[in-house]
Amino acid sequence: AGDGYLYIDNLRLAGADPNKVVMVRAEEMAAGSPVTITGFEDGTCPLAPDTGYSKATGADVVTSADATEGTHVANLTFDCKQPDDHASYQLESDMDLSKVTGVVFDVFNPFQQNMDTSIFVNTGAGWDYYESSNNTLKPGWNRDVTFALKAKTFKSAGSKWTNTIGIKGISVTRKLGLTFYPHQITKSAVRLDNLRFLSNEPKSVQQMVAELFPPAPP
Repeated sequence: AGDGYLYIDNLRLAGADPNKVVMVRAEEMAAGSPVTITGFEDGTCPLAPDTGYSKATGADVVTSADATEGTHVANLTFDCKQPDDHASYQLESDMDLSKVTGVVFDVFNPFQQNMDTSIFVNTGAGWDYYESSNNTLKPGWNRDVTFALKAKTFKSAGSKWTNTIGIKGISVTRKLGLTFYPHQITKSAVRLDNLRFLSNEPKSVQQMVAELFPPAPP
């Protein structure tokens, strides 16, 4: 075995109508201005652990000297009994995400090897479930982890669980969640900070967020 080079040439896409073949990177579909959902600075975490279908055990807020925004982070705990276990945390509330192009956050991977993360939504009267493709998290802080809500990189029962479709019914979103895959047997936690939406209409999205999280009475 040894180091070397692999050369590739003449990479092409085939289609019935080549004029309609357009390549768009998923991250390009998540353009827009950031709108903060929460930086956890008020000491509360709107994400609840999904203890029924995942190995998540808790979600609280702690102070952190290396928070990426402010001084507080969400501490998301889990207890994975098998290497293929995952931990999910969810915000359950009716939301209109039609003007949101992406979900962005900073997350700390506590392990010495990579782990993965994805997002999921439930939409419509039937609470239809959509799950994104994974993003890889290196050890330590991963800033600006981005998922494009308009990209055809989601899977559902309708796609036979292949990441080839977009989200339908996103104007009636029932639940938004994050999932983490440690790929090992472990009892640990990830730290989450600076949870944001991206939007080309940030004022509308800011209003929605304000309605989701009204300020506490004095």
